[in-house]
Amino acid sequence: MAVDLRRPQGPSGLQLEPKSTVRPLQKITAMEASIKRLLTLVLPLAVLVVAIILGVGYLFFSREAESKERIPIVVVDFVNETEEKELNGLSGMLITALEQSRRLSVLTRSQMFDILKKSGKTEVDRIDETLGREICRLAEVKAMAMASIRKFGQVYLVDLKLLDTEKDRYLVTAKEKGSGQESIPDIIDRLAEQTRSGLKEQAAEIQTTSRKIAEVTTVNLEAYQHYFLGEQLINKLKFAEAQEEFKQAIALDSTFGLAYYRWAYAESWLSQSEQLQKPQLEKALALIDRIPEKERYLVRTHSAYLEKGYEAAIAILKEMEQIYPNDKEMLYNIGDYALHAGQYTTAVEYLEKVLAMEPTHARALQHLVSAYQVLGKYKKLVEVAERYLSITGSQEAYLWLGEAYGRIGDFPAAWNTVQKAQKLFAEDLGMSNAIGAIYFMQGDYDQAEAAFKRSLSQNNNALANIVGYMGLADVYVVTGQYQKSLQVGDQMIETCYMANLTSWGAFNQLVKGIVMGEVKGDREAGWQEVQKTFKYHKEIPPSHIYWLLLACTSSLFGHLDFAEQIAREKFSQADTMFHAPYMTWSLGYSGKCDEAKPFAENLLARENKEDKVQALWVLTYCDFNKGKYDQVILYLKQLQAPPHAVHFGFASFYPKSFSLLGKIYEKKGDTKLAIENYKKLLALWKRADPDLPDLIEAKARLAKLNED
Repeated sequence: MAVDLRRPQGPSGLQLEPKSTVRPLQKITAMEASIKRLLTLVLPLAVLVVAIILGVGYLFFSREAESKERIPIVVVDFVNETEEKELNGLSGMLITALEQSRRLSVLTRSQMFDILKKSGKTEVDRIDETLGREICRLAEVKAMAMASIRKFGQVYLVDLKLLDTEKDRYLVTAKEKGSGQESIPDIIDRLAEQTRSGLKEQAAEIQTTSRKIAEVTTVNLEAYQHYFLGEQLINKLKFAEAQEEFKQAIALDSTFGLAYYRWAYAESWLSQSEQLQKPQLEKALALIDRIPEKERYLVRTHSAYLEKGYEAAIAILKEMEQIYPNDKEMLYNIGDYALHAGQYTTAVEYLEKVLAMEPTHARALQHLVSAYQVLGKYKKLVEVAERYLSITGSQEAYLWLGEAYGRIGDFPAAWNTVQKAQKLFAEDLGMSNAIGAIYFMQGDYDQAEAAFKRSLSQNNNALANIVGYMGLADVYVVTGQYQKSLQVGDQMIETCYMANLTSWGAFNQLVKGIVMGEVKGDREAGWQEVQKTFKYHKEIPPSHIYWLLLACTSSLFGHLDFAEQIAREKFSQADTMFHAPYMTWSLGYSGKCDEAKPFAENLLARENKEDKVQALWVLTYCDFNKGKYDQVILYLKQLQAPPHAVHFGFASFYPKSFSLLGKIYEKKGDTKLAIENYKKLLALWKRADPDLPDLIEAKARLAKLNED
């Protein structure tokens, strides 16, 4: 029966009739007669030995083969004939119980809803027998488990049937009963065991891999129902509502480890605050023995990320992949962590796997948008952003798509997208930030400034305000208003810390230190700003980009030993995401350009646009000092070409490129191009701080060229 479920039905193959052998009559010699007598004695024994060998081989090898080929199964929602709503989520318990089997491949509820979405059924909350049959047909699964629960006084009776949906016959039928609600988890355990046994799973294997469902979830069915509802809300990206359900589950059962983990997971989406996730995750870790095996991997992964960084988290997920290769949450998490670890190609690969399972997976689409943006694949970015908008229709999706159009230079489409969003959403929540970003990409810095200010005046949302402050700070950097940039930076840093986004607050404080030291020329004050972040070190995850910027900043300010210590402790040579940028900065800015060049070329070879910009600027610095002006011109032209010229986070490179080009053309004797570039800088810096060294020098050089 198990084999029949695993393979497609069809003809068993052709049977060939044995060919007849004709031999001429010959005289049988004495030797032949002796051999014949010997065969008569030995052949039965030989057949017996071969049979034993084959039998032993079957016992060992066939089991191994079967264990690798899982039987897919669908579990539909229980028919609840009681009036007790806390029993509506029992299908989730049965799924968890059956998932312990290494012989079964149980579709999760999330996977089942994904399949229904593909067929156009998007507003489904409950999966009945009819929908279950449709899922089986679409997913090419034959086995479907159905169950009903009834109540007689204090006795609960659960009737389970495992149906072969193709042949419309029952493969397993079982009934179990118990007294009181507290008996229901045990009933589920017994039904799961009978299902596994009915599908010919070995008794020893069942015993080895089975844990009582109450031990890995909860004995409180009302708590489980809240958890069940929370999971459904996560699938709909309603993280705040899901978190409330998990809180209620824990209020009813403080030992419900799975609910603690999902609370931490929901928090990671709501606030991105490590501090707010840790308490719940620590509870989940303390209760990890009360969590199902599959979810233990996810708990360990989340903890590894917070304690050791993305690489450690991905390593655990790769272990999980060996046992649960088709688990969608695992595949998504690899894509998620790979994206944040800078492994963009891997991120795209795994996120695309998720979308192959569920084309409407909003979280995967959202992260894929980020991946393509960082990779600079702007046509793919537009394509995925359009899909994300069609699925969610959210304000965030409109913002992504508007920016995506801006990245490819299609500003009419960008404005059209933003205007649609303005009509649909009364609250701003970052819409003015999107408008500011488009103006910024077009080079209209006055309008960009006005839009970012409007967003800050209208919003109470911390994340939207942080984006607004970042945009406004970049406008001031590009236009040479560094004093205003520092003031806005202080507001942004304070907002980050108040929102418990400690890592990003510290990161932006490092940026402030760089501006003070390198742009304003006060290196002592800049290093003091950097040191203010040290008190937050215990709260910053090991893989956060803060550590890379700290190492680079320390090197920039001449604290080479400290920079090397940070690099050794936080990222190895094998970690090319951090190691190559660090070596490029530290070697390049310390004058060791020949040693820096291989690392810079490593960055240039990457698809990540931010890495390319960093490499180009360091190479510019090195080759300018060597007098390789023609090469520097090529670097600067690349930096000025969209989107580099208007890329957030690298705003200071853009005006400096005009200053450098002016000097280079002067040295080459091209007065016309030198004047042209100095004028571009002065036009850009019409409201710049008057004491900027580059501004003072450019004015003096332009005046001298005009006199000549």
